[in-house]
Amino acid sequence: MAIAIASNLPPQRGLFIAIVAGFLISVLGGSRFQIGEPTAAFIVTVALVAMKHGYEGLVLSTIMAGILLIILSFARAGELIKFIPYPVITGFTSGIALLIVFSQLKDFFGLSIASMPPDFIHKLTVYLQHLDQTNYFSVLVATISIVTILLVKKYYPRIPGPIVVVVF
Repeated sequence: MAIAIASNLPPQRGLFIAIVAGFLISVLGGSRFQIGEPTAAFIVTVALVAMKHGYEGLVLSTIMAGILLIILSFARAGELIKFIPYPVITGFTSGIALLIVFSQLKDFFGLSIASMPPDFIHKLTVYLQHLDQTNYFSVLVATISIVTILLVKKYYPRIPGPIVVVVF
């Protein structure tokens, strides 16, 4: 749901995909550890495809990507990952972290922006233009939530901090 929202799609689309992907992974999965949803790295791609081609185009591109993954798996292309240098992987992961942070700033500051651009620079510009609309209650709730998660992680590491925040 979070990726659907970050990609300017209705949350129902993300929920539907989670149900379908969960079912397919359960039926076709060969491991106890399966990933059934796109990661945050795909937010920009999903948003661009959805903006340009609509939800139907997004579904078609997903099917095409699935077929390509099946072909690459039969070709054993996963072995090529060992040739990617560590700095490239670290840089890619850092970029994803930056995208995640920027996709959450709208909700953190309680900004009422109808549609967010998917790319970084335009998103930053939109945030700066709407900064005067900051909802301080949203900032307070978000800050308390983050502090609670960090404190629970530090003092009670066996308890998931996000669940504590949701309960409160």
